[in-house]
Amino acid sequence: MTKPTPTTTDGGTPVESDDHSLTVGPDGPILLHDHYLIEQMA
Repeated sequence: MTKPTPTTTDGGTPVESDDHSLTVGPDGPILLHDHYLIEQMA
């Protein structure tokens, strides 16, 4: 059995999930402090 490859940033730092972003509250806007999201959009 093989382990799934962890999701990482371009620099190799592991990230928890591609499914969740840093927001203001549960239904708030996405913050630009979410470096991983900004990296993925680039």
